[in-house]
Amino acid sequence: MKPTFYLSGPGATRYAIYVEVPRGLRAGKTAPAIAWMDGDMLFAPAVKTYREMEAAGEIAPLFLIGVGYGAGFGKPGNERLRDYTPTALKTEPGSGGAAAFHTFLTATLWPELAQRYPIDSHLRGLAGHSLGSLLVLYALFQPKPFFNRFMASAPSIWWDDRAILHHVAGIHPCDVIQSTARSGQWAVGPEVSRSPKP
Repeated sequence: MKPTFYLSGPGATRYAIYVEVPRGLRAGKTAPAIAWMDGDMLFAPAVKTYREMEAAGEIAPLFLIGVGYGAGFGKPGNERLRDYTPTALKTEPGSGGAAAFHTFLTATLWPELAQRYPIDSHLRGLAGHSLGSLLVLYALFQPKPFFNRFMASAPSIWWDDRAILHHVAGIHPCDVIQSTARSGQWAVGPEVSRSPKP
């Protein structure tokens, strides 16, 4: 799948932006947009699933947005380790750029999308898997979140000795952390994933 357009962001990164427009959206109407992290790899499966649900009448019109690098996991130019991690690890040079990337999503990507497409300005979604979901949690637990719809698949909360939980604890009570963890699987180590305890 080819990118729809490109945008410059942190570190002079040229982000590949993929867009799937909802079918049958009436003139003058808007639809929510949801941005998928790791767009180079995960956007096509997301579109396939969305189209199947759309055909079955199980989902409302959505703009699906994939945010990628034009390079897959581990390839030169893929900056997911930098962009999706809220804190820096000495063992992972270049990590810890989630704040700058979050600003790119909210202050650069979203205004660009609003100029190009009739997106709903009140419903803004963010989705990811693994490290991408760590970014989703980072965005969710901002003092005043820009996004208000979230999908976090197996978030890598193990990152930096679970630093994201310390971040959350400073903003929200512990019961919010527990309810978030119970919503699905979560990763507890670089190579480990398990369902949370009831």
